[in-house]
Amino acid sequence: MTTNEINAYIAGIFDGEGCIGIYRRVRVDRKNPEYPCELRISNTNKNVIEFIKRHFKEGLVYTWIGRSSTRRQMWSWEVRGKKAMNFLQTVYPYLVIKKDQAKIAIEFVKRFRKNARGRTPAEIQWADAQVTQIGALKH
Repeated sequence: MTTNEINAYIAGIFDGEGCIGIYRRVRVDRKNPEYPCELRISNTNKNVIEFIKRHFKEGLVYTWIGRSSTRRQMWSWEVRGKKAMNFLQTVYPYLVIKKDQAKIAIEFVKRFRKNARGRTPAEIQWADAQVTQIGALKH
């Protein structure tokens, strides 16, 4: 398979089994909230998850027991921040279901500073709007 074919294949997996999130996290020891951008692909087939990690050469792989009635072992691959943006930019041309979410997440990571200190109220308001917008696209 060519690199483009692999990227298209992974985009299909991500469209069906993936999740894009921008979350508002408030810590008691910080003045301003944090807004991590996270991506996750979960599957009961470990080989699928390991294939994705090998192809992108980054991210975390972990396992857990699913909550369904079958309680099957699940495998997940996760990336955050700029690594999440890099993944989304690579698979973006091939996405169908999550294309709108990916566009928001890419722009968010490009535009939003990681350091929570010194954020203006306008930056926080914009970030909160992105959290709401990406959440609305999941339903």
